[in-house]
Amino acid sequence: MPSVSIIFCTRNREASLRETLAAIELLTVPSGWDVQLVVVDNGSTDGTPALLSSLRSEKYRIKTVLEPIAGVARGRNCGLAESTGEIILFTDDDVRPPVDWIERMCRPIVAGTADAVSGGIRMAPDLSRPWFGPMHRIMVASTEGLTDADVKNLICANCAVHRRVLQFVPGFDVELGPGTMGFGEDTLFSKQILAAGCRIETHLDVQVEHHFDPSRITRTKFIDRMEREGHSRAYLDYHWEHAQPPSTPKTMVKSAYVRVRQLLHSIAAPQSQNISSRELCWIADVACAKQYTIEQRRERNYDRHGLVKLRGQM
Repeated sequence: MPSVSIIFCTRNREASLRETLAAIELLTVPSGWDVQLVVVDNGSTDGTPALLSSLRSEKYRIKTVLEPIAGVARGRNCGLAESTGEIILFTDDDVRPPVDWIERMCRPIVAGTADAVSGGIRMAPDLSRPWFGPMHRIMVASTEGLTDADVKNLICANCAVHRRVLQFVPGFDVELGPGTMGFGEDTLFSKQILAAGCRIETHLDVQVEHHFDPSRITRTKFIDRMEREGHSRAYLDYHWEHAQPPSTPKTMVKSAYVRVRQLLHSIAAPQSQNISSRELCWIADVACAKQYTIEQRRERNYDRHGLVKLRGQM
């Protein structure tokens, strides 16, 4: 009899959390399966604690946990510590899974063909914009337009992991991810799983619907997002990959391009939210180069391609 723990973190998103919990309550639990729901309150100050204290279910064993220190990686680690399932299903508090999500995401692990499964994510229809290209969709965690071969990493809005993986990779690096550096916590976790010799299968046809905050669809937010992407990449490049620093001449050219583009936008189209994929990529590259110089002042947190952090918390 498979046992499953659904884990997600939440912080000050009471309305969205309520919708996600309603969608989870509608899921089909396969006959004979034992399913636990673990919700981690990552320091909410709105009505989230009251909502979670009243949470009841006839389908799931409920576990609500408080992790007061902000950071989704820290919250997920807390959820892992409180979970009991042999299979762990991760999602987010702004996601609506399909009714057959549990069985379809767990099927490859139950069958023994995978140690982890990466699923698909589509935007809620009202959040798409005509000017979105592939890069913009990726930035809001949408896998629409991608193939299974394009996706190498787990995306924690929709993924499953067998607990045996934690024998090799004990958790998420708390210096990465939303609430801290911004991104990369699931990327590093995926890289470490593969480095441990575990198998990740991708099944983008098992799609959850992402109802992210519409405020994310602005030029300012896209720029901020790519800067944080660059910072997170620098952390991975320096601490885990032990990569060489970015090329200074190339970074100077990209930095100049970004400044010119931002100046032209402020003059010609200050109300437009559109931003090109090249500008987005180069914003991330410039931020990565700057952050890399900061990370170089530290001792490395991992052996090259290491599975366990050498210092500090996972």
